[in-house]
Amino acid sequence: VSVPSHCELMRPAAERFAEAVEAIEWQAPEIALVQNVSASAVSDLATLKRDLLEQLYKPVRWVES
Repeated sequence: VSVPSHCELMRPAAERFAEAVEAIEWQAPEIALVQNVSASAVSDLATLKRDLLEQLYKPVRWVES
């Protein structure tokens, strides 16, 4: 891959993306979602939003998730 995916170089993009994430009217999921950044099943909105942003600048855990 020739782009800075899933590393600290993407943190500024995540910060900009956070504005769009906060503008969305969210609803809690009916089932937990497995997050590829934490390899955990998550259902609370605050964690889902955080993980959505963090997956841009942290390694993803495909095997564990």
